Amino acid sequence: MFLTPFQSGSKDFFDRSSAWWAFNHVSNLADLRFDVAIEIIKEEYTKFETEFLTNQPLIEKVALDLYKSNPEAAIDFITNYSNGLANRVVDRWWKLADELIYTLNDGYVNGRSVGYPTWWLEAVGYGETTRR
Repeated sequence: MFLTPFQSGSKDFFDRSSAWWAFNHVSNLADLRFDVAIEIIKEEYTKFETEFLTNQPLIEKVALDLYKSNPEAAIDFITNYSNGLANRVVDRWWKLADELIYTLNDGYVNGRSVGYPTWWLEAVGYGETTRR
């Protein structure tokens, strides 16, 4: 039996065959520079959401028409369609994780040092001297 990325994997070890790890890995990488990473992540999930929502009325119509004549075929259609979309997202999230590694590498964004934001430096008193 073939296991999908949603049926395989464990939290106990890193596993590139697991959907959970794809999403968790991106989430952890985003924590390095959330202000930058979230914009990249939003762009990616927005592409998927737009496509999926645009196609949904047609998919529902095809499934309903198919169901009227062959319920089992309609179930297979929806199952295959849903699994295909889910696998596309998981595949993209693995690539996104790899892209975030080099995009956010060592405090850099796309090879340019960005350091910490000014508000954070001020909040922690960076550069201030203490007197005893």
